[in-house]
Amino acid sequence: MTEIKKIYDKNLEMKFSIKVKADELNKAIELEAEKQQKTLKVDGFRKGKVPLDFIKNKYSAVLMSDAAENIVNDNISKIIKDNNLNLISRPKVDVKTLEIGKDFEFEITFELYPEVPEIKYNKISLKKQKVQISPKDIEEGKNRLLKSKTSWEEKEDGYKAQNGDKVKIDFLGKINDVRFEGGKAEGYDLELGSKSFIDNFEDQLIGAKAGDKIDVKVNFPKDYHKKDLAGQPAVFEVKVHKVSSPKTPELTDEFLKENFNIESIKKLEEMIENELSSMYENAAKVN
Repeated sequence: MTEIKKIYDKNLEMKFSIKVKADELNKAIELEAEKQQKTLKVDGFRKGKVPLDFIKNKYSAVLMSDAAENIVNDNISKIIKDNNLNLISRPKVDVKTLEIGKDFEFEITFELYPEVPEIKYNKISLKKQKVQISPKDIEEGKNRLLKSKTSWEEKEDGYKAQNGDKVKIDFLGKINDVRFEGGKAEGYDLELGSKSFIDNFEDQLIGAKAGDKIDVKVNFPKDYHKKDLAGQPAVFEVKVHKVSSPKTPELTDEFLKENFNIESIKKLEEMIENELSSMYENAAKVN
């Protein structure tokens, strides 16, 4: 169950902390994967038949980001409605923890209008302000769409992994030279920079090559969900099988028609602008 706590309410500002249980985050990621499954095209699979495990593994970072965005927007709307808030601007969101297997924790700050005495609205005319969507917002929306269609190109032997690349690894975790439950995997695809692994695990694989064996040293967070691992230093014996780099498709009218049934880049930009405008206006709406 999601925990919502009011941190403070003063000086026309209200802040809430939200903790979404790891199970709820996983369910949201599962829903995003199911959405992708309906339209995703992958060589070797029929459309709509790509296995969910394949999708969750290949697009884990994108799925988690989209799921987190939906959770944040849902909680913004709920808090506004439950507290009858009158907002000056779009709420500010500060993500504290967003990792697979951990509770999703974030804070939302609302800037509020002061309370005013009753006004005779029939004698007042108002001019509605239109939400301004910047070119940067549009560009970020297009990049998210392209990332959903990113493919991976295996690099030749000797290539050193960079941030943003994907490495296929085996790993075995030990604490004081003793293996621990859940610390082993084989053939795991890890996107470097995705922050899906604890501490600086991914950073230590930057520069790795296919065939390398690396001891990755990390510290489990003190608030880690498995109490027997919380705060413990660990060593992961890692073997790198291959390194792949992302290959992002070019955004063209033909690409949009074939993959998303969108007629043109201009139409996509209009759709992104409309979606963002609607989201911002709903968040700031006074109930």
